[in-house]
Parts: sequence; C-alpha cells; structure tokens
Amino acid sequence: MRLCRKNAFDTDALDYDGVENGIIRNNRIYGFLGENSDGIDLGESSKEVLIEGNTIFNCTDKGISVGQASTCTIRNNIIYNCNMGVAVKDLGSEVFADRNTLFSNDYSIACYEKNSGDGGGIATVRNSILSASVLSTLFVDNLSVINVSYSLSDKELLKGKGNIFANPLFANPEFGNFGLMSNSPCIDSGDPTSVPDADLSCADMGAYFKQWEPVGNQNIFISEINYQSANNYDSGDWLEIANTGKIDVDLSGWMLTIPPNRYQFGKGTIVKANDFMVICADSMRFTTQFPDVKNYNAEFAFQLHDFSGRIDLYNSGNQPVHMVKYNSELPWPDLPAGKGATLELDSTGGNDPTHFWRESYILGGTPGKANSLPKTFDHLYINELMASNVNTIADEFGGFDDWFELYNSSNAAIDIGGLYITDKHDNPGKWQVPLNRPDLTTIPSKSFILLWADSEPEQGVLHTNFGLSASGESLEVFQRLGKLFNSIQRVDFDAQTSINSFGSYPDGSNIFKILTPTPFKSNLLTSILSPPINGIKVFPNPFSDFTLFRYELNDDEFQLEVYDISGRILSKDKSNNGEIVFCRGSLPGGIYFYNLIFTSGKKTSGKLLIK
Repeated sequence: MRLCRKNAFDTDALDYDGVENGIIRNNRIYGFLGENSDGIDLGESSKEVLIEGNTIFNCTDKGISVGQASTCTIRNNIIYNCNMGVAVKDLGSEVFADRNTLFSNDYSIACYEKNSGDGGGIATVRNSILSASVLSTLFVDNLSVINVSYSLSDKELLKGKGNIFANPLFANPEFGNFGLMSNSPCIDSGDPTSVPDADLSCADMGAYFKQWEPVGNQNIFISEINYQSANNYDSGDWLEIANTGKIDVDLSGWMLTIPPNRYQFGKGTIVKANDFMVICADSMRFTTQFPDVKNYNAEFAFQLHDFSGRIDLYNSGNQPVHMVKYNSELPWPDLPAGKGATLELDSTGGNDPTHFWRESYILGGTPGKANSLPKTFDHLYINELMASNVNTIADEFGGFDDWFELYNSSNAAIDIGGLYITDKHDNPGKWQVPLNRPDLTTIPSKSFILLWADSEPEQGVLHTNFGLSASGESLEVFQRLGKLFNSIQRVDFDAQTSINSFGSYPDGSNIFKILTPTPFKSNLLTSILSPPINGIKVFPNPFSDFTLFRYELNDDEFQLEVYDISGRILSKDKSNNGEIVFCRGSLPGGIYFYNLIFTSGKKTSGKLLIK
C-alpha cells in the first residue's frame, strides 16, 4: 500500500488503537506534512503488533509512534526525514527494534514521558543503522530506557555491545537508495546470535533494501539552496534545480514541498538539458543581486526555513525525486545561515548527506550555473600571534585581546572569507570567517590582516569564538574541500609572555621565533634576531661584492637563506666543509636578512648590509 502527501493537522497515515497481534507490513508512507502527523501511530494499549518491511519518510512528526502502554516489534523498516524515527512514550510502552535503517531524522530513537505522570517508554534496538541524525542519535529522559547493541551510528559511538561508529556507506541515500556498498562496515556486523541472512552469513546491520519503484529522474535534483541571505547581500530565498541529462525535462505538475508549504510548477515549465533553473521567493530581490540570471521561475509565496529545514521534490506522478534536510550546525556549514554563502551540492562528498552539501566558495553562490570552485591560498601564512596581549594593541572596542596576523605574500588580493580557523586540530570547523564582508576580510597584496582571538564573535567578522592559551597550544587554518578539511598551515607555540609575540621570520617563512610585536607590519622591521651561535663568522659585513659564512667548531653543515626586507627569498645555498660564499650579484645596496639552519637542528639569523 502507498499512503502519501497529506497536509492536514494531526493526521496519521495509519492509526492503530487497541489492536492486538496486528501486522503492518510492506507499506510506503510519505509526505504527511501537517503538524503532529505520524507515519504509523500505535495507541490505546495495542499489544504485540508487528511493523515490518515498511518505508516511511517525510513525515512532520514521527515515523513510528508507540504510546499508551502499547507494545510492538519493529523489524526491517526504513525510516528517514522525520522529526523522530521511532518514538516510545508512556509507562508500559515497549518496542523491540531489529534490523531497521533510520536516516536523517532529527532523532533516530526517542523514549520519553509525553505527559506529566504518564511515565516513560522502553526501547531495545539491535542490528540497526542510526545514521545522519540531525540533533542526536538518541533522546531519552530519566523515566525511560534505550538499550542498543550491534548497531551503527555515524554521529557517536553508542554505549552497548557490538556497536560501531562509522559511515554506513549507503548507495545513494538522498535519492532513497539505502542499499549497502560492498565495503560497508554494516555487512556481517550484526549480532552473531541473530537469525543469519539469506546467504547464511552473519546478520547485517540495517533493513534489507528493496527498490519500490524507480526513484524519480536522477538527472534532476536540487543543486543549490539559499535559505537565509546576509543582510548586506539580500537576494531573498531561492533554490536551484539542475538537469544533468541530455534532454530537456518538463516540470509541469511537479511539486516542491517545504513543510507545511507546497509549490507546484506551472504548465510548460522546462529545465533544459545540462542546464539549471532557479525558483525564487522574490524576483525583485533576486534580480537586483543577479541581473544576468535569466533562467529563474515565478515566485513562491513563502519562505525557506532559516537555520534548519527540509525541501522535497516530487515529480508529476507523485514520486519523490530528491529530498534535502539541511541544518546550520556542524557537520553542516554555518555560513549559509545569513553569513554570505549558499548551500551547494558537492559530488565529491560521497554518500554522507552532511558531506553532499557544503557552503559556496563565493559570496552569494552561483544561481543558474555550475557550483563554485574552491579558491587557492598558496600565498597565505600565519605570520604572527600574541597569546597574552596586555597593552600592545587594542581592538575596536578598546579590549586588549589575544590576536593573530595573516600575511598575503602574493601579488594579488586574497579574501579569507570562508576559511576555517581553530586552536584545536581535531576540531577544524571550530570557527569560520564570514563570507559577506569582503571589505573587511580581503588582504591586499604583500599586506597583513589582524584577527582577534577573543571568544567574542558577536563583536564582528574578525573576532573568533576561541582564545589563545598563553601556556601554549596550536593555531591552524583550514579550507573545506568537499567532505575534507585541508590544512593550509599550522603553528605550534610554547608558553608566551605579555611582552613579546611569536612570529614568522622573515614574513611567510616556516621559521618562527620570539619577536617584538609588529601587528599589521612586517616582522623584519623590529624582530628580535636569534641569538648568535658560537663559532659562526660572517665577514666582511657590510660588504660590496661578497661575504663568507663559516662555522668553525665542528663539521655540522648548514643551509643559508637570504631575504629582502619584504620577506622575499633571494637565495638558498648549502655549506661545503662549513663554508658558503655569498655573492651580491645584481642586488642593490641595502639591508638584507639571513637564516642559517644547521643539520643538527640549530638555527640563527642576522642582518647583512650591502654597500
């Protein structure tokens, strides 16, 4: 049986009250969008009901609700895109859930007291996949019990025997295909005492997936979402539909649902082959920001949900084509929530829904065309930091907060908007530079930008949500590429004083040392040079044509690096028998700087004067 698309308040697809030994089997239930609407509701002391082989999705409230002292076995069901996958409430309500797949529900399993004095419920979960839960895998209050064994969660390692924390490796979950890939960790990982699978192997985790019907047209999908514009770059709410096929597709009668609202495509709505169509809420606001985009459709008379929501695309035959349940909390990106980015579909993300989607790499996204490509940051460096700023420099509010400086060594401006910066390597997404203020986040060529590590992001786009530890830690810059966080640079530092900073010498190099603080300026100007190493001689200095570097104590060889005052490297050379002759060549007279790096790990630096 197929039960689908109802918008009425408090309307359940199947409602069993006082039923004993009933069976609910092999149904396809979806699109019950009214408030307090469940896929299946058991109540009034229903007993020993079997719920088996059903596919339940896109229900506003619960996939399966069990209450009022009801009991049931839930086996081999697929439940996704609901508020709660399975909810058990009231004293005497008890569920045994075996070999189920729950995906992209706010909570996979919830046990709680619904009404005061009614008591909580009990759930025993085995051989199941609890994947991509938006808020939490489990919700349980102190009156209820959830026992989980031999089950997978990709959000956390659940307490219980045989549980695993991993990506389940579904075939294509956003298009309703919950088959397991051949390398899925769920295969043969169930309870060894369970009934074996049909091939006599150990039980798999999750429901056996069977294809009910062709899942729409997989060349048509939602490819970009703008659910909350930045105040200073307001294009209104919109979304983009892509057609990657070789023929035009008529969307007449197709439906977008953004619970509790619906938008139906009018007759003759065509998305051309290998092209895109934008559906916007306000054409005036959209075209003001994107005057060159012509392939947009008529206005829908409602808003997308800020911070979190769901968008479902159905074809004219009422078949689900694509389903997206988004959020603004990690692992979902934060920048689309009013900070200048859109949500873009990323085909490099594999089959994890939170990695299918990432923030756009450019301000405002790319409506009506291919999604944005990542920028390169080859010439961006952590240049200086101060983890105990007592009176060196104050922020715009007069606070003497921790700070760090980034340096752009390239010949072009670099906008750092969209980069992630953290003081914890294992939490790369801790803070992200907003994308909607390029006037503040762009570093001109050969210039610097200062960011405040003050745990006060509400003070502005250059204020992070973390501080720096004066006792020492790390600072790291990441860029998200698809599902991966790519480290651009990491700097580890020891205990810091309130007098000095810790910085790169010269600017943009991989040599860090204690400095006289130089915020917004080159570290070469007032840096504290490394203490001299006994046995090093540089002579003559000043010099006109050449100078000799010699180490006289032992056979420790060294590398010479010579820089100009802007930090540009001019020469690299290795010693031979403890000596290097440096010739000025065509270098003009002036001040230059050198580093000597010994094979033993010792380092020293100094100044050269060419006459």
